[in-house]
Amino acid sequence: MNIQNTINRFPVINKIIQICLLMIIPVHTAFAQQQVLGSAELFTKGSVTYGRFEVRMRMVGADGVISSFFLWKQDSGDNDAIWNEIDIEVLGCSRKGFQSAIHYGTGGWSNMQHLESFHHVDRDLTSGYNTYTIEWTPDYISWKLNDSLIRKDNSDLIKKFRDVPMQMRFNIWPSLNPSWAGQFNPEVLPRHLYINWIKYYKYTPGKDSSFTPEWEDKFDSDTLGARWSTGFWESPDKASTHIDKNVNVKNGAAILTLSEYAKHGFNGILPQDNQGGTTFPKEFRRGR
Repeated sequence: MNIQNTINRFPVINKIIQICLLMIIPVHTAFAQQQVLGSAELFTKGSVTYGRFEVRMRMVGADGVISSFFLWKQDSGDNDAIWNEIDIEVLGCSRKGFQSAIHYGTGGWSNMQHLESFHHVDRDLTSGYNTYTIEWTPDYISWKLNDSLIRKDNSDLIKKFRDVPMQMRFNIWPSLNPSWAGQFNPEVLPRHLYINWIKYYKYTPGKDSSFTPEWEDKFDSDTLGARWSTGFWESPDKASTHIDKNVNVKNGAAILTLSEYAKHGFNGILPQDNQGGTTFPKEFRRGR
């Protein structure tokens, strides 16, 4: 039997085959990339409820590459679990700004609630270090850039985050959605997300300040502290696999890398912060 002639004689079958091929090819491509690309995720082992989370970091400027800082309820991805997530993401194709987001719900990503907003700024955020802040309280969630308020949300959805402990997380990964993040090209690898310092303030309503310094990490050791763990699973679009060897500490910074799987790690020169290295605001003092 001549299969091609059969297909040509039955246009409906021909159309079905074409659709199936279009569905198979992206999946195959994602699977192939996953086998050769190593990404990274860093997260706190413990969870907290409410607080101010400040991070001094240099995000990634490359089309199709996502670098992010977010709060996430552990095991949100389990079957029938409720998903809670608060995001800051820099999209590789939109470097003069960042995306803030709240994600909540069950039944898969397409069935959840997503309150997303993109915030334009007048310079490339990936050309240097910036301070990103999330404030999370029972009544509002806010996002700040270099101490300037960018967004504040006190909608009814915030109530779904009350008394829900969450972890602080960071990751870098390749997106397969070019309309959102740009067209990913593996030839630009490796790329790195640099974290200079992290500060956590405990939520303390009724005091002089609603937030009290609790801990900070300057990454001034050669290894991650006991507070941290690293990811070892597929990235969100399944185009890479998080590996622990792509999370490193060097010269006062934590470095998350997206690379070829076999060329993991960081061997480059650490870009310096224009504030003069690892620096903290003068008013910050760790709480007891």
